[in-house]
Amino acid sequence: MKTIIHVSAAILKDHKILLIRRKPDKKYFPNYWTCPGGKVEGSESLAETVKREVEEETGLQFQPTKPFQFYDLFHDDIHSVGHAFLGTYSGTIKTESDESVGFGWFSYAEAKELPLAHYVGLLIEDLHHEGMF
Repeated sequence: MKTIIHVSAAILKDHKILLIRRKPDKKYFPNYWTCPGGKVEGSESLAETVKREVEEETGLQFQPTKPFQFYDLFHDDIHSVGHAFLGTYSGTIKTESDESVGFGWFSYAEAKELPLAHYVGLLIEDLHHEGMF
């Protein structure tokens, strides 16, 4: 079994969360919605990874301000250790990247109806429980 350390950015605005749609050719969770994020590469810190991934996937500059939650999940042959961050952002969102084919700002009710990748469903529930959106 392979272990992957993964990070996500919970980017919130006006009681909505930013989600991106994964490309249909992705091996895991094709066409599912997710928070910007990805795998730790090399000797990157978690904060460095989340900043890099957010910029690659959205064009936004993200500054993590607080670790929010930790998720430990198993899917097929993968053990995914996920870390979700809250933070601030600036810039303009790009509509497509190598990883995604669109984005949207979703309320809690809207987001929980979407097909959600990885631990994003749990993250959305945790954010809602904390009154963040």
